[in-house]
Amino acid sequence: MTPKETPKQFLYRLQGKPIRVILKWGLHYEGILKAFDKYFNLLLEDCYEENEKIGDTLIRCNNVKIIMEKSE
Repeated sequence: MTPKETPKQFLYRLQGKPIRVILKWGLHYEGILKAFDKYFNLLLEDCYEENEKIGDTLIRCNNVKIIMEKSE
């Protein structure tokens, strides 16, 4: 996230790109950010939990600790 970028702008910039999401208790998910809503719930496509493919996944906002762009 750039210094003057809001969280909403950050997610719009990442939409359609691979991201990594780390939850409060340490689990991490990787997938393509397909969509998000006004509460910042995330819809990931082709998602992996740790190293296991789980497909399309909805992650509720209150579980999220970190969202980052995944470098290829």
